[in-house]
Amino acid sequence: MNAFIPLSLLTWLCVFIIDLSGIIESIETLVRKQRGWQFFRVPKPFSCSLCSSWWLGLIYLLASRQFTLGNIALCALCALLSSEIYGLVIGLKNVINRCIHRLY
Repeated sequence: MNAFIPLSLLTWLCVFIIDLSGIIESIETLVRKQRGWQFFRVPKPFSCSLCSSWWLGLIYLLASRQFTLGNIALCALCALLSSEIYGLVIGLKNVINRCIHRLY
């Protein structure tokens, strides 16, 4: 189970890039304006942190030669927890904002 930290970090990066950074919405808006496609959406797995962390996790396990049943299950768990990671980050951000407002 050496893969726990890398898979967790990979999931965090997927959540940050896909769910928090706003890049998916920016790409969709850009394509809609450039191409005139009103209903364009970035397809899965590129617009879904769960899907991206699952597939990138599997690629990581293959590349690092750690492709075992236990690590695949760990990859699935990390991907499953992507929405909870998103909620934790938003909650932590709100707590920090409250603390800053209390200081002022």
